[in-house]
Amino acid sequence: ILYIVAALATMLLLGRGAHIVQRLGTWKPLMVATILLGGVSLFLGFAANALAAAVYFILHGTLAYLLFYILDLYVESISRDESRTGNPRSVYITAANVGFLMSPLVISILVIGNNFTPSYFFAALVLIPMLVIGFTSLRRFSPALPTKTSIRNAFKDVSCCRPNVRNVMGIAFLMQLFNTLIAVYAPLYLFEVAGLSWQ
Repeated sequence: ILYIVAALATMLLLGRGAHIVQRLGTWKPLMVATILLGGVSLFLGFAANALAAAVYFILHGTLAYLLFYILDLYVESISRDESRTGNPRSVYITAANVGFLMSPLVISILVIGNNFTPSYFFAALVLIPMLVIGFTSLRRFSPALPTKTSIRNAFKDVSCCRPNVRNVMGIAFLMQLFNTLIAVYAPLYLFEVAGLSWQ
C-alpha cells in the first residue's frame, strides 16, 4: 500500500513539475528537494512509530523522483547536440545505477541487527556532493524549461505519435516494477522459503 500511495503522490507531483520549474526555475526546487530528501532520510532512521515511518517513506520516494526529474532537465540541456548526447546521459545514468548496485553491499556493512539508522544516515551523507554541485556548477547554469502540459495530453501524445518514447517508457516501467517487487518479496522469500533469519 505504501508503494501505491508513494507512486500516486509522485505522479501528482511530477504532473505539476513543469508548472513548478516554470514558476520557480530549476535551481531552487533542486536545492529544496535535495535538502528535504536528506532530512527525510535522517527522520526515517529515527522514526518513533510506524505512522511516522510511513509518512517519511512516502515523502522520500516522492522527493527522490522530483530530484531525478529536475536533474534530467539539466542533462537534457547539456546534451542538446544529438551527436554528443550519449556521453553526458550515459555518465548520469551510470552514476544513478551505481547507487542501486552498491546499496545492498553498503546496507550489509552498516546495518547491525535490527538497527537501520546508520544506513539512513549514510543515505543523507551521500546527498552532500549533490549540494556542493548544486551550490557551485548548477547555480550558474539555467536549463531549458519544459512546456506546461497535462498528464492526459502527455500520455496521448506519447501513445499515438512517439513510438520510440512509448517503447522506452514501457521498458522503464517494467524495470521499475521488477525492482519494486524484488525489493518487497525477495526478503520475504529468503525468510519464509529459504529459512534465512532476519538477523
